[in-house]
Amino acid sequence: MASFQISRVAGVNRWTPLGDQALAIWNTSVQGYLLEFRTRCAGLSLASSITISNSMGMVNPRLDSVQPRAANGSAISQPCRISSARPLDGRALSEAKRELREASVIERAADVVPEED
Repeated sequence: MASFQISRVAGVNRWTPLGDQALAIWNTSVQGYLLEFRTRCAGLSLASSITISNSMGMVNPRLDSVQPRAANGSAISQPCRISSARPLDGRALSEAKRELREASVIERAADVVPEED
């Protein structure tokens, strides 16, 4: 995806770090984007907020960045350049969450041998 619109007034309602090379942001409860970084984004998991650079509300991967911020608003690390952005379907994610099934964990038998490749 080349770019996406972000509300300059409402901004991003929610965001979730997905490791140190990606994060999900949500403009609304059903409209979001998966942002990926080319390199590790230091401090993303520790950040209490983020800022996203843009030009007149348009976020352009390879030009714009995410800045992890501490609770006091100070920058935690260098800005992390966005390498790609893909739309997320909030409705589909909600439906998938409703369809989650339970799993159980069992102890492996002591006499099991590894399979050969």
